[in-house]
Formats: sequence, structure tokens, C-alpha cells
Amino acid sequence: MDFLSLPMVESPTFSQRRCGECTACCVDLPISAGLISAEAKPAGTPCVQLCEQGCRDYEGRPDFCQAFRCAWHKSEHWPVAWRPHESGLLCLQEPLDEGRPAALVYEIRAGALRSPEAAEIIESLRETSSAVAIVDFRGNRQLRLGKLRIEESHIAPPKPHFESAAVVRQIDPAATVP
Repeated sequence: MDFLSLPMVESPTFSQRRCGECTACCVDLPISAGLISAEAKPAGTPCVQLCEQGCRDYEGRPDFCQAFRCAWHKSEHWPVAWRPHESGLLCLQEPLDEGRPAALVYEIRAGALRSPEAAEIIESLRETSSAVAIVDFRGNRQLRLGKLRIEESHIAPPKPHFESAAVVRQIDPAATVP
């Protein structure tokens, strides 16, 4: 189903979107050493700044955190139900080095990839990406081709805010998502 044809529930516009109670990136996103602290933060490990109310120092949080936006936060068309803490999927969209848009989907709640919302989210990402990498809850990876094709002469955009090459979990590359 095309995400534009979904019934839109009171979804805030991009400028109004706030993380609120969602702390998926603070817990489930692997972050390289030096971006938020001297040590790397593995996926599934809460950030040292995370407390019950969210970020302990929200106004003074690291530049990496201030610049980071998940796919839900970036897209005014995604319904509230697709927020990471609601859908169980943390989705990122970034350009690859050659300027081709790509997406990464982390399953942050076991079984979330089997939901109807997951199929809609992945299809939406395929519509706007050249590739979608999916990392399930166990760390198994799968690559799906996107539908977006860009001419070879496309000028590469500036480097993304998500510069670390160490954004995927260390897993068996031969494993597949069921």
C-alpha cells in the first residue's frame, strides 16, 4: 500500500514533530566512539545521558544528537503510528557516498517486522530509496532494492550527519531474515 493513500491520523508536520517519549535512537542506535562519548555505544545499550524524562541535558546534547533525525522525524507524511517506539522499527534515510538515497531499518521490538505497518514502512522507504537494509531483532540482515533510480551524473550531496561506517551490528553476514 502506498503511504500517501494511508488514512492520515493527526500526524504533526515536520516542524512540529518532537521525539516526545520516543528514545529509540538513544537506546537502539549503535554510535561510534567520539560522537557522544569516548566509548562506542552498542545497539541496545542506553545512552549515558538517558534518564526517565529523556535526555539528561537535552539543550546541551552532543552535536551528533542535535543533528540526528530518524525517518519518521524527517517525513511529514509518516503517520504517528510509524514512530519508532510505536512501530518497533527505527528507520534511517541517508545518501550513500555516490549520492544515492538509501534506508536502514532496525527492528527494535521482536516481531515488529511481521506487522502490517512494517510492510507499509518498508514499501514507503523503497519508494524513496535505491536500497533498504533491514536488520532484524536478532541482528540478521537483509537487503531489498529500492524503486528510486538516479542518473549516474547525479551530483553527490554533502556528507550525511550519520557519518560513522560502524552503524550496523556485528553479525553473521550469511544470516537472513526469515
